[in-house]
Amino acid sequence: MKRILMIGMAAMLAMTVAACGKKAAPAESVESTAAGSAEIESSEAVGESVLTATVQKLAGDTLSVELDDGQSMSFDISGAAVSKAWELMPGDQVDIGYDGEDPVDGMAVRSVVVSVPFEYVTEGYTENSTLYGRIEAVDEKSITVRELLDERKEGAPETKDTASVTEEDFLGESYTFARAPYETTVTKDGVKPGAYAQISYLGELTKDPVCFRICTEDMEEDPAAERIGIRGKVEKVEDGVIYLRASEDTEFRFTTAGNEELLKQADMLKGREVVLNFSDSLRQRVATADSIEEIKV
Repeated sequence: MKRILMIGMAAMLAMTVAACGKKAAPAESVESTAAGSAEIESSEAVGESVLTATVQKLAGDTLSVELDDGQSMSFDISGAAVSKAWELMPGDQVDIGYDGEDPVDGMAVRSVVVSVPFEYVTEGYTENSTLYGRIEAVDEKSITVRELLDERKEGAPETKDTASVTEEDFLGESYTFARAPYETTVTKDGVKPGAYAQISYLGELTKDPVCFRICTEDMEEDPAAERIGIRGKVEKVEDGVIYLRASEDTEFRFTTAGNEELLKQADMLKGREVVLNFSDSLRQRVATADSIEEIKV
């Protein structure tokens, strides 16, 4: 798709932004995704009951939750089975396994399983942040991109002559991104000034954003543009979760949403450099892996 004709830019932009990356997983997959990553012993044991609640606070070994009726209770989880990957956070919906029929405030419980992470019901967590625009400058450590706007920017000269509409009329602010060591690039002719690209990033756009994926316009129609991935080393596979060491101080975690074959594949690649593609967002504690492929040197 060429970008030279600026007439109809808004319509073209809608197509462009839709390309270079798939949408987040549908809402109906939330519970299976969370449950698939926390392979804790089932709460179906004889004499064990299950309470569903929402996490309010975790202070040491004391978990405070809110029940469906608005009542608050606290439980001792010092001896409970809790997935290490899913660090309990306020807003998480959890299933609490305990002995007996009725829960008692302050009682010790047997297990805590995250059934619906708070990220899945909080705006902005299930999709990656992206920006589409023209590359102004790029080197090994950073990339500067001038945003392509949905419509002509404020202050652009008014004209009825479509031939006088210029590319500059649709270009907004420039943003500089640090390039992460785990960044992946989807490109045919290279990442270079003047090319248009979609940037997937972490952090705030106006405060030291980090780019983890670049997809240039020459790949918009390629199937590879549908995949979102990062590079890293498979550190371990534990409790249904893949731990990916992306850099010295950065680790990402991924569930396979019950895909045992993908889990086995990841286990076989422990200690190796890979590209791991995922379907939702790196902003989540545990994202959902789609595929994994070893990087051949």
